[in-house]
Amino acid sequence: MAKIILFQNTNFTGDACVLKDADIRNLSNKSFNDRASSVIVIDGSWTLYQHAEFGGARWYLQANGGPERDGCYPSYNDWQGSNDSVSSVRRGIDR
Repeated sequence: MAKIILFQNTNFTGDACVLKDADIRNLSNKSFNDRASSVIVIDGSWTLYQHAEFGGARWYLQANGGPERDGCYPSYNDWQGSNDSVSSVRRGIDR
């Protein structure tokens, strides 16, 4: 089962949004549009998108990625993203 947790603030603090085995075309539907600043990938691979409907810049995150290779991305800098700029999410690596 693919699972990812998006956090409002860096270092896994603030509100959280848990996603399991689902592509989310618009994080506004989860009240989490442009709010992610840190991420934990529990299982699988995920693509984060700058815009809704899987548009704009893409960032690839994996359960064995992040600075410690443990799926934890304590800051948007750890996925070379920008703060509060994730608007959609897809399971797997979308190249």
